[in-house]
Amino acid sequence: MKAGLRRFRWVGLLLAPIVMYFVVAAIEYLREWHDERVEQERSRPIAQELTERTGRIQMGDPLEKVMLLFPEACKDFTGDTGEVVIPGFMRSNSHCFSVSAGKVVFYSKRPVKTKMICFPPGPAYYFRRAWGRWSGEADERMPATLAEAHAGMERNLQDWGLAQIDAIKSEGELSGQHFGGGVGIRNSQGLWRDTPLSRHLQELGFTRPDDMAKVILATFWCKRHDQPYRLKERAAGYAAYWEAAQKAVDEDTRRVESAKLKMRSMMMGLRLNTGGLSSVRMPDRTITSIRARFLAPYRGGVFIAARNKTGTGDDDFNTEPCFFSSEDNMIHKVRVPGLEDCSSVVVAGRTFWCTGVSEGASVLLGVTADRRVKVALPEDDGLPQLGLHDQSLLAVYPKSVYELAGDSWKTVYSGDAPLPRSGPAPQLNGDRLYLRDEGHGEGRKRLWFLTIGNGPKPVSLDQDVGVVVTQGPRWENAFSYGATESGDLWACVGGENDRFSLLRKSRDGTYSIAIMNNSVEFTSDLLGTNDRDQGISVSAVRLLHDGTILLVGNSGLYRLKGRDLSQELAFTNTRQQIPFDEGRKALHWGWDPCGVLVLGDDSYFISGTYGGIYLLKKDGGGRWAFKSLDEVLGEPVTW
Repeated sequence: MKAGLRRFRWVGLLLAPIVMYFVVAAIEYLREWHDERVEQERSRPIAQELTERTGRIQMGDPLEKVMLLFPEACKDFTGDTGEVVIPGFMRSNSHCFSVSAGKVVFYSKRPVKTKMICFPPGPAYYFRRAWGRWSGEADERMPATLAEAHAGMERNLQDWGLAQIDAIKSEGELSGQHFGGGVGIRNSQGLWRDTPLSRHLQELGFTRPDDMAKVILATFWCKRHDQPYRLKERAAGYAAYWEAAQKAVDEDTRRVESAKLKMRSMMMGLRLNTGGLSSVRMPDRTITSIRARFLAPYRGGVFIAARNKTGTGDDDFNTEPCFFSSEDNMIHKVRVPGLEDCSSVVVAGRTFWCTGVSEGASVLLGVTADRRVKVALPEDDGLPQLGLHDQSLLAVYPKSVYELAGDSWKTVYSGDAPLPRSGPAPQLNGDRLYLRDEGHGEGRKRLWFLTIGNGPKPVSLDQDVGVVVTQGPRWENAFSYGATESGDLWACVGGENDRFSLLRKSRDGTYSIAIMNNSVEFTSDLLGTNDRDQGISVSAVRLLHDGTILLVGNSGLYRLKGRDLSQELAFTNTRQQIPFDEGRKALHWGWDPCGVLVLGDDSYFISGTYGGIYLLKKDGGGRWAFKSLDEVLGEPVTW
């Protein structure tokens, strides 16, 4: 028994140093983990500010705007096309803007996938750090000079890490390393805090932690390749860069304040009346279905031009004909004999028009109640979009516009500037041609207009209004518009993840704001706030013959007459989760109307931008109710 205890004692004595070794390493690891958590909490406001800045960038914005908001960003470009990567302050993700021809075309938030130059984790690493700290030796992570930082990197980097740096042929290639190894250097060397190394680098002229990390990594590469450090040149370059960036920020702030003053004076001062409302609940949906882009009364029902994606590009879509029959209260897809595919459809007067391909040739076909006609297209190359000028048909090509007069075409416009491909049918009102593109990824559907004879190229509404700045409002997105006979334009803008606004552009070119960020009052926060939000979320506009403006949105149905805005109905359940994959997943779907027709005194036909076509009418008991029309379709019809 005593012999066994003695053996156990010797085993314990032998294991004690090993156990203590791992205990010390574990304690040091936990200390670092705690420090990182504290650092994350300190940087959380910075991360929130980063997210706020990211939200100011919209599809189609110029590269200069991105670099103005994110001067610390890393560019990877060939010419004017490439990516702008913005570091995630939590180390786990980065924000990336894809840029083509100098314009933002895509945004993503993704995990960091850069090459990593890492300090090797492990018990030995943490034990050495703890021992150095407890014994009073220099902490390897906390050098006091640039030379000590380089020496620490050479001690701690594994052979493959040093070989990776040695293989980099030019200093410019280090940019892709900054948010991998660079973030590690910035955090591990305590550059965010007041440390001996950060004070040393500040004395050299580097004031920002990110700049310090770049300098450490860049000069380490220079050391390994026997290149001069050029510290004064680098410090001067960073100083000039940040000075210019600050001037740009100050100028942007000036523009924002100027825009606020202008918008305040643009408010129309509407009177809102919401008394005696009836509430209508939208039924739960099962699918998103038809995305209507044009509605017109036809054959006692409603003609629908449904947008159909044909590819992955922004302009890869066509419009296909559908018909709502008042006889069975159902929507039917329309077949057009003689056409292999429909490219663009519209109703002008009492004629349904469709372009497509027949036996390999481009064809324009017109259908009335009693006859079918084929009309030669004005150009042989490609299929045009079909649009309207009052009751006349337009053929809109990328650089020309024609109007059908009898059996012949007359030229309305011909120029060098390309016209946007419009989702809704292009509309010519007076001398102004309106086109609303389909945006990118179902967002930022801009409204454009071209003044025939005066404008060399189309102009978007958000550019023309002159008050859209980096902080808002988000008027790059237009859901619906209408033009009066006198030439006034009304447009519902905003939406998606932002609030809605209603703008009027008078014939003389002046703008007025009827609704701003869901409110009839001016909001100094250009994206709106919850406390100033009056819930006037309207996205579809229809101009009625008596001068009344009918407005519909996810919040309800309104009528605008003069300066009086009256809400007649309130809608609920217009934000839903549509189940799919046998109920295991759900699609977050929102109903934002983009088209509305008055079918009678107590009946409306309403279509949604992202699907959802409804008949809104009173039931037998006099109560308003929604009837979904696009979840179950009738049998196809032939015209």
